[in-house]
Amino acid sequence: MAVIAAVIGVRAGAGGGSPAAVAAPASGTGSPQALSDVRHAASVTLTQSATFAMTLAGATVFGNASSVSATGSFDFRELRGVTSVAPPHGVPEKRAIYGPAAVYTRPGTGASLPPGRSWIVSHFSDAAELGRNFPQFVGQVESLNPGLTVTELALGSTSAVAGRSETVDGLSATRYDVTVDLRQALAGATSPAQLPFSLALESGIVQLAGAPTSPASPVVDMHVWASHAGQLVRVDFSPPTTGIGAISMTLSGFGTSVASDPPPADQVVDLALVSPSGERENSNGGDADGG
Repeated sequence: MAVIAAVIGVRAGAGGGSPAAVAAPASGTGSPQALSDVRHAASVTLTQSATFAMTLAGATVFGNASSVSATGSFDFRELRGVTSVAPPHGVPEKRAIYGPAAVYTRPGTGASLPPGRSWIVSHFSDAAELGRNFPQFVGQVESLNPGLTVTELALGSTSAVAGRSETVDGLSATRYDVTVDLRQALAGATSPAQLPFSLALESGIVQLAGAPTSPASPVVDMHVWASHAGQLVRVDFSPPTTGIGAISMTLSGFGTSVASDPPPADQVVDLALVSPSGERENSNGGDADGG
C-alpha cells in the first residue's frame, strides 16, 4: 500500500463512492433573523477555542467501517488544532495537527516512511503543486478540520430555517437547517491563514460539479445547533469530498487550552517526497495508490 493511502486513512485520489447524505432540511421558509443567528454563532465561535467530537458515518477512506470517531481540540482564532481519528476493528489511531500554513499527519503503523520519520507534512504555500499532484487530499484531510466547517457557516450561509429548541450535551440549543454556498465561502476566505480552506472549498466545488446530479450551484446543507449563549454546539453535514461520509460534530469545553505544536523536524517527511510520482499518475487517471 502506498504511503499516501495511509495518511489518516485518506486515499488522495480515490473516489470511494458518493458521500453519505445528510437528511434534507426540514420544510419551511428561511428568515433573515435565523440566518443572522447562524452567522453570528459561527462568528462568535471563530473567536474562541473548544474541544470537539466527531462521528463519521459511511466513511470509506478508513475501510469498510460503518462508523468512525474522532476527537480533538481547536483554536478557531489561530486556526490550529489537533484531531485524533480512531477507526474501529483495532486499526491504529491516526492523528492530524492543523495549522494555517501546513497540516501534519501521523498515519500510524503500516506506512512506509523513511527511518525515524513518523509524520508527514503538507505545506499549503504551493497550492498549485498540491492541487496538481494530490487533487483530493486537501479536501479530505480538511474535512476533519473544525475550522473549515465553522468558516463555511460564517462566510457561506445563504439561508437558514429555525427549528425547535433541543438539548445538546446538557445545553439548551436551537436547531437551524442551513444552506451553505461554497462559492460564496470561497470568495470570503481571502486571508493567508485561510489558504487551506480555500483549497478544500475549491476541491468541494469540483466534486459537486462532477456529481451525477450536479446542482445548479455548489451548495451543501447543514443542520446546526446554536446555544442560547450564541455558540455553535453541534453541526451535522456531508462534505462534498468523496469518501468522508456524513459527519456529526459537537463542540464543548469553550476556552480550552490547545496544544498543537508541530512534531520535531527530524520526525517529519514532506508529502511530496513520500510519493512524488504516484499522485501525479493518479491525477492523470491512473491508480498509483494501490488497492
